[in-house]
Amino acid sequence: MNRVDPPTHLDRRLCWMIRTRAGLWLPFLIQLPTLTGPFVLDDLYMIRRIERFNDGELDHPALFEFIRTPEELRAQRDRTTFCWWLGAEGTTRFFRPLAEASFRVDYLCFERNVLGYRLVSLAWFVLALMLVRRLLTYAGAGPSAVELGTLVFGIAQAVAMPVGFISNRADLMVIVGVVTASIALRRAPSAANGVVAMRSALLLALLGYGFALCCKEAAAPLALVWLMHAWIERRRHTTWESRARWTFAVLALGVAVAYAIMYVSLGYGVYGPPQAGGSLIELIRDTALQAGLLLTVWMLGLPGLLAVIVEQRAIAWGMAAAAALIGLAFLSRARPLWRESSAFRFFALWAVCFSLPPLLATPEPRMLCVAGVGWAACLAQLLTSPAPRPGVFDRLLREWLIFANGAAAVGFGVGSVLYVQQAERRCQDHIRDYAAAAPRGIRDGDVLVVEQPRHMLELIVPGDRFEFVSGCDGVRLHYLTVDGVGNLTRRVEDERTILIASDSPRLFGSALHPRTAPDGESLRVGTRWENRDFSAEIAEMKGARVTALRFRFARPLAADGQFFHPPLGRGDTAD
Repeated sequence: MNRVDPPTHLDRRLCWMIRTRAGLWLPFLIQLPTLTGPFVLDDLYMIRRIERFNDGELDHPALFEFIRTPEELRAQRDRTTFCWWLGAEGTTRFFRPLAEASFRVDYLCFERNVLGYRLVSLAWFVLALMLVRRLLTYAGAGPSAVELGTLVFGIAQAVAMPVGFISNRADLMVIVGVVTASIALRRAPSAANGVVAMRSALLLALLGYGFALCCKEAAAPLALVWLMHAWIERRRHTTWESRARWTFAVLALGVAVAYAIMYVSLGYGVYGPPQAGGSLIELIRDTALQAGLLLTVWMLGLPGLLAVIVEQRAIAWGMAAAAALIGLAFLSRARPLWRESSAFRFFALWAVCFSLPPLLATPEPRMLCVAGVGWAACLAQLLTSPAPRPGVFDRLLREWLIFANGAAAVGFGVGSVLYVQQAERRCQDHIRDYAAAAPRGIRDGDVLVVEQPRHMLELIVPGDRFEFVSGCDGVRLHYLTVDGVGNLTRRVEDERTILIASDSPRLFGSALHPRTAPDGESLRVGTRWENRDFSAEIAEMKGARVTALRFRFARPLAADGQFFHPPLGRGDTAD
């Protein structure tokens, strides 16, 4: 596109953004409220891992290697980092040495002072914003597209969680790396600048790409972006420019292949027990639904995760279909830009290629954090393209996309971060309430058994949260059921055994449970889970629904150092 944007129907808003440089300061102000939040979820896990390493309990903190071996999974379950129903198979390891180093440096500087960590994450966010702005400039976008693209990226709900969730900072670091590499690519010199300048740009590009890959595996698709763009543009550049772009793309592909070989050969990734495979039609259907739910973030301004939380497939398909329709309308209006603008083609490929890995994961907005750079650039170019006589539909589409990626993005993005932070405070308060019922107070090595959590997030790293809140080492926190179980009955069968029963489908009915049955088995009466403190067994089922669970404890229920909430009383006597 031209360096000076042509007039558009958005002139007043765009002029205000350009004049005030809103693309930089407005996202920064929007993120400031997240600075007051506590450590949340995985943050607690990482803090405790570092502290155990410093105390000599671990030989390496391995912050992103959550489960390196089945034995470590069992140890994590015994420690109650994971709940008792998690199966004893599979590994979950990620190669993120630079992201881990960043967190460990934070602990060295700030220990448990959460504000320091959050300021560092905010600094990475500001750096990412500045680099995205620079990339848009080097791509040839005019002032309006540069400002609007920077703003859309900065306020995106996909970016909010990596800024407000400290352990997700790796996504911001990836953006810094891949955008730096892409700036070097866009600055690939012409023949007039000589071979030395091209080699310098190539070195910077490979360093940026390598940095991003060492932060998180989400950086890998950049090589595919470069390769596809070089192929599409092969006839539109001079021989020198084409050669430079192909050189960048091929070397980046080599780096990506070497990285993938290393990643797999060293056992990184997520591996679980064999699962029964579905038909090809089911695979296509599920992938289409996942893609639609991811699109809702950009096309509707709604997090696709909402459909997963409410567990209503009809709602999920409705959201996906609506997002797909708006996406088709966007594509129809973007076709001229695809034909005319090399920058638009580059950023469109960026948005698509970086959206492929999230198809295999839960449709959380943050999964689109890196892809959001491409989307923000494409949307900005569409909204700032000339529209001398736009029809009603065009105006409605553009205004809707502004709303979905503006007010809605801010509301759901920052709102979700503040919700998780407030929920974490509540979870910690609940644990203090549970522990307060212990007659002699909590000491190192104690076990607290809670009938059911008051909030669903309590089930994430409960043992690490208990250690963090209580200040004691080796304490364990077990939840016997999930949250929201109604009409729950508890019966003591003998001095070591408790039976929990309910007709509620949520007794063992969350989406997680069927996926974590031991060795990939289906749930049935007699299915058992073992851990350090007790064994849990399905005692009764009605159809596919678990209605009773039996817990046999390793020690007598009244043993010192083992407490129950609610406390065992007269109503819990054995038959």
